[in-house]
Amino acid sequence: NSSTGALTLNGAGANVTIGSGTYSIGATTVSAATSLVVPVNTTLANLTASAGTVALQGTVTSDSAISGSAVLTSNGTLNNVYLDANGTVNQTGGTAALFKQTAGTATLAGTVATANLTGGTTSISGTVSGDTKVNATGNLTSTGALNALLVGNDDGGGLVNLAGGTVASLTQNGPTSVVTSVANITGFAP
Repeated sequence: NSSTGALTLNGAGANVTIGSGTYSIGATTVSAATSLVVPVNTTLANLTASAGTVALQGTVTSDSAISGSAVLTSNGTLNNVYLDANGTVNQTGGTAALFKQTAGTATLAGTVATANLTGGTTSISGTVSGDTKVNATGNLTSTGALNALLVGNDDGGGLVNLAGGTVASLTQNGPTSVVTSVANITGFAP
């Protein structure tokens, strides 16, 4: 087992693959056209990426903030994921406790506890075990398994296409929220 302080990649072309041992790394920042590979037995305290690519199979114990031109591909264990400013998140498996998106593009094929989507484009083929909230300019297409889907609020907004999958309960509010569905919806509250 090995522990280290912060890891910062801010020079273009600095491609880093963490070794196969068991590592615990502090605050991790990727801010240039680089690549970082984080294997299964590596734990990051947090992750901030505004450029480059991150391939994560390990764990981020606190926040993951993805923005700019950064691309995160994960089948690891994430805590809080914040996607903004045209970043990209590809969750190919694994888990996330909270996924909050205000811009960018996300594909979620793993398991998420709570999703809060107020902007950008999101595709879910995995599972959201808690609430999925879609408001403002959030745009969701789902073929996955959603528990409680809440679309729109008093200010309106939210665009949802349920192209398949299941929804345990659907609540739609606001004058401009739109839901189209071919999914199996157990409960609906207009």
